[in-house]
Amino acid sequence: MLQRMQSLYLSLTTIFAMLLFKGDFVKIIDKTGIGFVIRFNGIYQFDGVSDPILMHRLLPLSALTIIIPVMSVAAIFMYKKRKLQMTVVMIIMILAAATAGLITYYSATTAVRTDAAFIPLAKFYLIPPIVIFALLAYRGIRRDENLVSSYHRLR
Repeated sequence: MLQRMQSLYLSLTTIFAMLLFKGDFVKIIDKTGIGFVIRFNGIYQFDGVSDPILMHRLLPLSALTIIIPVMSVAAIFMYKKRKLQMTVVMIIMILAAATAGLITYYSATTAVRTDAAFIPLAKFYLIPPIVIFALLAYRGIRRDENLVSSYHRLR
């Protein structure tokens, strides 16, 4: 049922999660001017002159970034199975929080190793709205479930 409000929230979750595919999450710059950026698929080193060089692949971060929008789209079409839909949305919230945790962990470890400071960029701040929209979708699904169960009690 695509006209439900939680479908809109799950669509926004999908859109925000897909925006994470391009661009940088965090920029890390040391005192010499050499910097690193954390992207969806790895940690890149840049010096401002040449193209960024892939230093380390981040498969867990890549997997989480791909799984979140796929599960969000799948959850939209699970409208007939509300309990399963609620479980999937809860998993989406946990995965989004894990994504933020992984980005923070990779940023902190890279900054400590290179004696640099890390600066969160705009893409990093797209993760909290994913959690918020998933939470709003969860609340809407729960309301539907409560409404249906109260209807069954009246019969």
